[in-house]
Amino acid sequence: MKSTRHHSVVARREQLVRSIPDVGNYRSLLYIGANVERMEMLDLFIEKGYRIDILEAWPENLAGLVEWAVSNGVTIQHFIEGDVRTFDREKAYDVVMWWHGPEHVTREELPGVLHRLELAARHLVVLACPSGLSPQDEVYGNPFERHSATLYATDMRDFNYKINILGKTDKPNSNLISWKRVSFRVNTLGKDNRPKMKSELTIMPTGACNMDCPHCSQRTWRADYRDYQMSMDEVRTICRRAVELGLHYERLYITGGEPTLWANFEEACRYAKASGVFSSIWVSSNCVEVERLSRALDARLIDKVCTQMSNASIPGVESLQRKYGIRVAVSQYRTIHKPLPITPLEHVLPARCGCDRLVVFESRIYPCAGAYPHMKRLGLNMDDPRVWAGVDENWPEFFRGKNRLSQTACRVCVANRNVWDRIPTP
Repeated sequence: MKSTRHHSVVARREQLVRSIPDVGNYRSLLYIGANVERMEMLDLFIEKGYRIDILEAWPENLAGLVEWAVSNGVTIQHFIEGDVRTFDREKAYDVVMWWHGPEHVTREELPGVLHRLELAARHLVVLACPSGLSPQDEVYGNPFERHSATLYATDMRDFNYKINILGKTDKPNSNLISWKRVSFRVNTLGKDNRPKMKSELTIMPTGACNMDCPHCSQRTWRADYRDYQMSMDEVRTICRRAVELGLHYERLYITGGEPTLWANFEEACRYAKASGVFSSIWVSSNCVEVERLSRALDARLIDKVCTQMSNASIPGVESLQRKYGIRVAVSQYRTIHKPLPITPLEHVLPARCGCDRLVVFESRIYPCAGAYPHMKRLGLNMDDPRVWAGVDENWPEFFRGKNRLSQTACRVCVANRNVWDRIPTP
């Protein structure tokens, strides 16, 4: 049995080097998923002098790898306990290898995981999995060992990966290698290689609200969209298009209306997390629906709740703060509310608002959260194609470096500090 296993490993190594001749020519590696009994390709990179980080989800496996490295005098830069579906790395690697890993996530989760791996790689992403059927349940109590997807060469080609198959598809010991060469993209907004145009993408999934604050900047929008509920199809389209465009955002910011009145709240957060497009999910809430927010925080579907004391349920805020501490951000910002200008002010552009977000609703993307409500209030043409981009368009290209009609909205928006400073305090 050991001899058969040894020959299988040798054949797979030969398959890897034959498929990707330069795989040993780089310097750094993120190796995903290993234990002391199964780390088939790790020796190849150790022999080549790679700087190696290992990511492993099962704590017992990670502890065994640490002991193995110490006992054998092997230098591993970092041992990282983490799930590849949610892992956000602190640096980029020349090569990212997920050896016999893709079959351990669902087909729905796979696109988001591959997107994360491609963002983490400077040059190569290398994957391996069984070719076709290979059923497997938990092993030694480790739920991460379960095979959750059956993958074929056509599946990996659909993600623009090159492939090579060892053995026979749907038979034991088959090996499907997939690889993609990626270009290192410099991110001007951060320290890593994520290609971001904006640091935040905002969605307004419902106009419903269980409060009616007189100073709310979204009152006009909410009146028009009181019954609006963003569909899951729209959420999936946003994430899919972001993946296709190679975008990554530090935050998905969910506002409204009141997000906890959105029927798809939990499902949408779960899908957005799995997509790999967003590092975190923040929710702007009035904290009336404490139980729903608590469930989402407990399940790590969302990372932070943001609220303003002047717009919130005080008992709800205090209850959440006691339980979740810094995961509930409470702002006293602008507890003094000033009336919105009736007509656009002069000499208040360029806007001084620090707004670094695009806003999505009804399958349209607007340049900021104030664009729609203020433009609607001013009676501007909301169907003007110069104002918004469709979610299926190349929206980074659409908005980059262009002056939009929405700048008229900046002239009446109190988030623009130039406007705020011109309005007398009541």
